[in-house]
Amino acid sequence: MRRVGARDDEAAHGLPLRKRLARWEERNKVVSSWLAARGKPAELGKVHPDDFFEFIPTFVTALPAGQSFSRHCFETATASMAECGASCVEITMDVAGKASPLCEDLYLFGSVETFHVHEFALAGRHRVTLRGLSPVELADLKANGMRVFHFKSEVLADVVAFADTLAMFLQGNLPIGPPDVSAHEAALNVAFLEEKMQITLEPRDAGLVNMSQIVPTLENGDFFGIIRLDGLDPMIAWGMGSLLTGHTVAVWKPSVPTTVNGVTYPPGVYITESQTKSHYWPVNLIQINPIDKWIEMAHAASYNVVHLPLKPAVRAALNESAMAAYLDEVVGTVYGFANFLVGWIDSPDDNYPEPLSLQLVGIVFALLEKISPPTAELMWNQMLNHRLNTTGLDCYQLYAEMAARNLSLGAVLSIPEQDDWRYLMPGWAHPDKPIPASVCDVHVCRFLKAGGAFGSLTPHIQCTEFTNWDVYSLDFYDPTPARPQTCVDADPDAPLCQLMGTIKQPLHMAGSVTPYPHMREHCGGIAPNYYWGQKC
Repeated sequence: MRRVGARDDEAAHGLPLRKRLARWEERNKVVSSWLAARGKPAELGKVHPDDFFEFIPTFVTALPAGQSFSRHCFETATASMAECGASCVEITMDVAGKASPLCEDLYLFGSVETFHVHEFALAGRHRVTLRGLSPVELADLKANGMRVFHFKSEVLADVVAFADTLAMFLQGNLPIGPPDVSAHEAALNVAFLEEKMQITLEPRDAGLVNMSQIVPTLENGDFFGIIRLDGLDPMIAWGMGSLLTGHTVAVWKPSVPTTVNGVTYPPGVYITESQTKSHYWPVNLIQINPIDKWIEMAHAASYNVVHLPLKPAVRAALNESAMAAYLDEVVGTVYGFANFLVGWIDSPDDNYPEPLSLQLVGIVFALLEKISPPTAELMWNQMLNHRLNTTGLDCYQLYAEMAARNLSLGAVLSIPEQDDWRYLMPGWAHPDKPIPASVCDVHVCRFLKAGGAFGSLTPHIQCTEFTNWDVYSLDFYDPTPARPQTCVDADPDAPLCQLMGTIKQPLHMAGSVTPYPHMREHCGGIAPNYYWGQKC
């Protein structure tokens, strides 16, 4: 990191320190109350206010054009960029109107090849000279400008924010240790969801219901909504606006012996899902598990699970043979990392939860091209090649192609994903074979689509454009079913049967949306104001 001006001794987070401490205490009360309800020591819950993901810098502008803006330390800042030689650019920053003696502004300047971080603590003119730029970087700067990002606080506070965020993920995703989620980690995730999604979560003490009453009620195509309070599921729910799921699975109930991927399944109740193997989930790939085995694994992994049944008329119309044929095609293939991002990116700039931005995502994946080309190819390059109708271009070539066509990255990412696109993905038996890419909710949607649930709309529905909420809000599902007595006893006031978990799990607007052509292909919306209720 290059230093510009003097370093202060106290963090500036956009709020006066006394207000920041007050919000810290407010957050601690939330987490401590949750822990106390679980019979755990309240002191485990100490976290900082507003720190989850707040180490990520926010996008300000793109240079070279002169741009003026205001940030928490300096009331006015003007930035411009000019060439200073064949492979050199100079950024000029004029800052004035310092809010307090102890504040500073921390900026990140980024391109497709490098990041440059600089502190501004003194008023006046500052120059940042970048030399030895490559032809690729110069071409990017000409097409897209130098992206300017601002951190909400100084370095030490950003480290604390990163540590607080990491604590949401750490225990529940470590490759060692028990498969469950600790009460401390669950409490952090509850606090995160309540703040970011502006919801209130209620503790649930009933535990696992009597599954002997549940299994006989499960039918083909039923939906299980799942959230594991491990950082990952809550992050997905926050980004997608899925109240309250980070993972989804479907019930498969063959009525006759059925062979899928070389395995013959007798009639019974099974769960099919797109999943990855981890320390808490021992089975890899798109898979089928007997219901008893699945419940055992889910309970051990600290899942919160709610059951949403199909309406009887929808279920009766399903083509069981076609659903089995779909499973035969995809079971044993890998989780859909290749289109994970674009299922919820539907607009140029209105799907990125703050402080994330399109501009930051674009340069992060360009840098990933240098650090781990296979990862960039898997999660970024292939889906961009599909959208540009090109083949085999790497990230830099793709960005150059967009510039040549006068297309923005946001516009390209907004092109709807197509269910018939195929991807090369490692991690399964045939990595050289192009296959459909399905994350968890896409697999559930494709399963229903294969069975004919969308009827005449089938050619006009792209399941790969759906999020978890998009699936469970379909009016295929019954939001007020009759519940077995064990569910009523466990959660008297809940509309759905919750099978297990430590939080009450509402499914917002479940079973309420009638499908329509090109459903969910152009839906903007950022937490906490998502696109719920829109026909997009």
